[in-house]
Formats: sequence, C-alpha cells, structure tokens
Amino acid sequence: MIILLLLFLLITHIKFGAFVLFQIIIWLIVYFLSTFISGINPSNIQFKIIRLLSIFVIAFILWHNSLLIPVNSLEITTIIFPVSIGSISYLHDSNKMIYFSDSHSVETNLYLWNKDEISDFLKNELDKNETYIVSMEFIPSKEDIDAPQLILSKPFLINQYSSTTTIEMFINERLEFMIDIYYLDDSIIQPNKDKIGPIIKLTCHKCDIL
Repeated sequence: MIILLLLFLLITHIKFGAFVLFQIIIWLIVYFLSTFISGINPSNIQFKIIRLLSIFVIAFILWHNSLLIPVNSLEITTIIFPVSIGSISYLHDSNKMIYFSDSHSVETNLYLWNKDEISDFLKNELDKNETYIVSMEFIPSKEDIDAPQLILSKPFLINQYSSTTTIEMFINERLEFMIDIYYLDDSIIQPNKDKIGPIIKLTCHKCDIL
C-alpha cells in the first residue's frame, strides 16, 4: 500500500509538478485523518463525508491539471515528457507515424548547457502545444566559421515539459562520448576566454505524431 502510494506521488510529481503534488499531499492527509477518526468513532458521519470529499477533490485536481497539459498522441510514457526522467526518447523509438508540421525551425545556442539555460529555452522558445524533433551539434567556436561541427546525437523528441535535468545529463554524456571516440582533449569543451564557445546548437522542428 505504501509503495503504491509513493509511486502515485512520484508519477504525480513527474507529470504535473511540485505545486500539484503539494495539493494532493494536503488532501491525502485530510483523507487519512478522516479515515482514522472514522475508525475510532464510526457513528460520526461527518468525517465519512470529509473522506469522500477529499477523494473527489483529489480526482478533480488530477482531471483539471491533465487538461492543462498538451497531448500530442505520443505513447503514454511520453505524453508529458518526451524526454523522460531516466532516458531520452529518440525519434526512431516511437512506433507512431511522425512528420514535420512546419518547415520553420527553432534554433538555440547553449553556451553553458546547464539547467537554467535549458529551462529558459524550453519555456521561452517552444510552443506549449507542440512536440519537436531535435538535432544536436557541437561547435568549438562561434567565431571560427571553418571549425568542424560534430553531430552529437540521433534526432530525439522534446516539448516544453521535458526534463531539464535529463537534457543536461544527456548533453554531458554525449560530449564525453565525443571526446572518447575521437580522441579529443578535454579542453575542447571548456569555456574559451578568447573566443565565443564552445557551443551546443539545438535545431528543433515542430512535428505531428499520428
């Protein structure tokens, strides 16, 4: 029972965020307290009503917040987070038909590729009701136009609700893999005081998933 409750709270936090989780926890406390008191005094119908009311409120909170989150016909595990907590959802992993819905692309250059920078990009550059196909490149220096640009990853899916922590970890993992496979010096990914770079370039295309 406790494990199922913790799992429910974890899924709620992942799908709806900390604010909704806080509301759910408050009403769960009300539910368990009213259940406990009803067990002590079964003749008191007031706490039974409170218990039923708390169940109704929890269901309403989940239903209402589910309407605020866009659904783009992804599989159930990627409806809210195309980039999940534990892994990246690659384009080829989806068994749905995916096609570009807009020729216009959204591009950004990440200079620190930390959570704040990634979060700003997701919130300010991506539309709420859209899913995007992303390609990711490494550029050693923005000023040196002849510098080689390396593709860091196969195309993957994100939306505005994707996990910034997962994206940050994924970028760092791909950079380490790039250094190892091409026998590069670690300094290539360190900030350059004399030039603008290095840069992680993300190119995002809106897509429809059927």
